[in-house]
Amino acid sequence: MIPHTISFVLLSMSLNTALASSASPAQPHLFVSGDTVTLELNQRSLNRLYVDNDKILNLTCPTHQCEVVQNPSDQAGSILLGLSEPHPFTAHLFTEQGRLLALKVQPSDTTTRVHRFIPGDASHPQTLNTRILGFVKDLMHWSSGEEPSVSMTIARVTHASVMAHRGDLELTPVAVARQGPLSGIIYEVLNTSEGPTSISNRDFYSPSALAASLDRNELPAGERTRLYLITLRAKSHD
Repeated sequence: MIPHTISFVLLSMSLNTALASSASPAQPHLFVSGDTVTLELNQRSLNRLYVDNDKILNLTCPTHQCEVVQNPSDQAGSILLGLSEPHPFTAHLFTEQGRLLALKVQPSDTTTRVHRFIPGDASHPQTLNTRILGFVKDLMHWSSGEEPSVSMTIARVTHASVMAHRGDLELTPVAVARQGPLSGIIYEVLNTSEGPTSISNRDFYSPSALAASLDRNELPAGERTRLYLITLRAKSHD
C-alpha cells in the first residue's frame, strides 16, 4: 500500500540572514531547466540566490566547498550561500517546481551578492512534490514485483554491505534507481533487537536526502521492511 505522506528533508544551518545582501541590486541570469550557468560569487560574504516565481529547495556542493542557509521567512524562496574554499566548483540547484540547474561557481571579490534566476520555461509541468511522490510510488510498485515504470531506470545491488543503524537496525541496499533529476535507493531494514521497535522517516535523515518513505513504522523483533530514500542526482542527462 502506498503511504499518503512522505517526509521531506531540507538542509538548514544556524547562520544569520544577510540583510544588506537582500537589499543589493540583483544580477539576472536567464535559464531553462537543465542549463549550466557560470556564476561569480563573493568569497568573503554570503550570496543570496533566488528563482523568480519558484523556491530553491536544495543546493548541493562538493564536500567542504560551501555553506547553505535556507531562508523560510523569505517569500522569494531564496537561499544564502557562503563559500568555504577559494577554488572553483560545480553546485546543483533544485527548485520546488522541479527545475534543475548546474552552477559553475567562480569565487571572486565581486561586489555582486544577489543573483536572480529567471526561468525561460515559465510553464513548468511538474512540482517537486509530484516528481518525488511519483518516483516513490514507482519504487514501491517495483519492490512489490511489478514491472518498472518506463521513465525509471533501476538495477539490483549485488554483494551489498550490511550497515548497522541506530543500534537496533541493519540496512542492506537492495536496488538503485533514477528518474529524471532524482536518484533513489531501496534498502531492506532489519530489526536486530530482541523486541519490537518503532521507526520513522526521520531516522534516516542525511544532508543530501530530499525524502524518505517506509513500508512500515512498527517492526517486531527479527522482521524486515523496505526504506525508499530519494536524493538529487549530481547531474541529469535525461
